[in-house]
Amino acid sequence: MQSTITITKATLASLVGLDQIGSISPLHINIKKPSYNTDMLLSNASYLAKIEIKDVEVKKADKTIERNKSSAFPQINLSSYVGKNYGKDETFNDWDNETLWQVGVNVKWNIMDFGKRKIEVQKAKIAKMEATFEKEQARLDLKKMLVEGIEKINQGYEEYRGNSAQITLLKESENIENVRYQNGVSTLNDLLLARSRTYLAHAQLIQSKFEYQKNIYYLEYIMETGANNE
Repeated sequence: MQSTITITKATLASLVGLDQIGSISPLHINIKKPSYNTDMLLSNASYLAKIEIKDVEVKKADKTIERNKSSAFPQINLSSYVGKNYGKDETFNDWDNETLWQVGVNVKWNIMDFGKRKIEVQKAKIAKMEATFEKEQARLDLKKMLVEGIEKINQGYEEYRGNSAQITLLKESENIENVRYQNGVSTLNDLLLARSRTYLAHAQLIQSKFEYQKNIYYLEYIMETGANNE
């Protein structure tokens, strides 16, 4: 048993990129009837990185379209300058200053671009269409993973319930077989067979508990920041 634990710890350390795994504490799994809702989780998925990235790409394409459209209009640049000019007034033989104003207007209008602007606008529109499609595809992929994840949790819960009911029946059967053996009605092999069935059912019960918890972890992984919104 100790050898198996040591090997398992070494494997875990390799998987998570650590030199070694320290102490190990028991995992307490609370089995309860799941009530996850796909639509609710999906409606709260706007913060997910996979969705936010697609939102940014759509907004970026929108800005590119507006920028290319605006280049069709004249660009007007207004510049101004105010300053003081200090010097000697030769008429009155006196020093004085004069305020100077300077205003400039620059108009740039690219009338002929040989269709370049139109091409750029079309390219930007295509980029937006692709980004919008990818965003919707990401949402559909997320929905598919949520449906699968929730269904696995539900199946795990039902499997655990089935194993719990089975182990109860097998324990009763084992007790009956023990009484039969004590009374000489059955053989030792019959008793050992009943016990082995109980042990196997107990192992299956433990396995179903871990599968249930593993599927919850998977759903939390999909939601990135947790999926404890039952």
